[in-house]
Amino acid sequence: RKDTTGFEIEASQKINFNDALYAYTIGSAIANGDEKEIGSIEIGKFSDFIVMNGLEEATLSENYIHATYISGESVQEI
Repeated sequence: RKDTTGFEIEASQKINFNDALYAYTIGSAIANGDEKEIGSIEIGKFSDFIVMNGLEEATLSENYIHATYISGESVQEI
């Protein structure tokens, strides 16, 4: 991770994008014992998610949200 000036903070503690995404989604659902209800987009699970214009790790802060879904229903689209 980097600060606003581009300086890398604690490089020895960084994880890659896929590991971070896993930790925030199914990983935390498993840790809470909720993996049958949340954590991934599957039939029968709650489906709150966003649609972004891209997921390039290097430019993640420049990406923006195209749509937001709550319980599988679109609540905001750009």
